[in-house]
Amino acid sequence: MIDNVVVVVNEQETIPTVIINESTANETIFIPPMYGSAIPGPQGPKGEKGDIGLPGTGNSTVVITNELIGGGRVIAINNEIPIYASNNNKSIAKKVLGISLGAAEAGYELTIQTTGLMTDPAWNWDVEKPLFLGTNGLIVQEYPIDADFLLIVGQPVSSDTIKVNIETPIIIK
Repeated sequence: MIDNVVVVVNEQETIPTVIINESTANETIFIPPMYGSAIPGPQGPKGEKGDIGLPGTGNSTVVITNELIGGGRVIAINNEIPIYASNNNKSIAKKVLGISLGAAEAGYELTIQTTGLMTDPAWNWDVEKPLFLGTNGLIVQEYPIDADFLLIVGQPVSSDTIKVNIETPIIIK
């Protein structure tokens, strides 16, 4: 444990000296003014683990599933039930909520990212192309030509990170 810290400045040389007095030893660290930082000392002890947070940034919501839902899928809410969104089912075109952050079995909570950044190391997106809703909740980058409606669900910001942004659907058929 550190008893005290003293900073001594030699006015002639303007080189501050930090003296750390510990109960077992004295240590002096010189801080050259041209760098503005201390010479690193030994690594301290590991801190306590923090609370688990939600992955990604932005907004998310939690729903209860009534069937198995996979992670990284586009989810719509139909009659208060989360389902895979599909571009060949225009009855859910305006009910798309976001992208599932993980999988959930029936009766369990499912977190859905509604806006913001999501990262998955398994992704390999082309940052030049938008992300469209495909079928069965899949995210695709190719323009879905046989779709009943088009829906952009986000844009890649890197090969493994997307910005979720559910846009207004365009009904085709």
